Amino acid sequence: FQRFRRFWARLIGGGQPARREPPIVKIPREGTVAVLVAARNEETGIEDTVRSLLAAMPASDIYVFADQCTDATVEIARRFLPEANVIDHPTNVGKSRGLQYLLTHRVYLRNYRFVAVIDADSTIEPDYVIECMKVMRNRGTVGVVGKVITSNYPQNIFAVYRSFVYFVWEEVVKRLGSVVEAIPIASGTSTMWRVSALRRIEFDHRFSTEDFYITFQVHRRRLGMIKYASSAVVYSQDPPTFRSYRRQVYRWARAWWEGLRRYRVGLRWVRFEERRRVGALERPAADPVVAAAVEWT
Repeated sequence: FQRFRRFWARLIGGGQPARREPPIVKIPREGTVAVLVAARNEETGIEDTVRSLLAAMPASDIYVFADQCTDATVEIARRFLPEANVIDHPTNVGKSRGLQYLLTHRVYLRNYRFVAVIDADSTIEPDYVIECMKVMRNRGTVGVVGKVITSNYPQNIFAVYRSFVYFVWEEVVKRLGSVVEAIPIASGTSTMWRVSALRRIEFDHRFSTEDFYITFQVHRRRLGMIKYASSAVVYSQDPPTFRSYRRQVYRWARAWWEGLRRYRVGLRWVRFEERRRVGALERPAADPVVAAAVEWT
């Protein structure tokens, strides 16, 4: 796709690639958005991740949870961030518990309104946060899913295939799901959440991945809409070998079926009594934090 775009730009531009003016990047007001990064021995990529976040966020709003890292992940992160923002956890507790720790001991205490979760091997465009916040202006929206692009295309066959999968999944499934308010999964590396909605989420650390049960609970509890923002771009590293690719796909598939079973997605849980559907959770009352006006930079 990138080669086709470059070819088309040369074709319509008289042989020269089209030039795009750099976007005017706005940094959100300090204390408005928190970015959470869970890392486990990510010294090879954590610097690029943090640098991309610093181009879009104040350093005081970026938090890294180092999950029993035995390499230089903590030292590299603390070179760019305040020491208190990098948690060096002595035991391996997993990404789900790490995110819950950051939410409980950092985000909730500082009264952030939004939270963006980014993987330690991913980078974002400088305007990623602002593009997500534009969609968040609708008070009924509690989650915004960005566009994921593989960063190692076309280095191997898995990255080429994953690029095709991302294109179909995002340009068809997510766009359609955003319109009908039924996005099935909010990716764990490209989603911004409203904090008032996460306060109502029950963390279940038995799941293979955390993004599945968070998305299922948002839908089941009627917390609000999840929208897709194609202009909020995240570059993610994909598995370079067949073994790592197989393990990742297996973990995602396992988490999907865990969610279907845990939250009883299907027809068996739907019953009709006196012409009224029974089983779905009632829509919660309006949250005063959600209803409050948001100040934009």
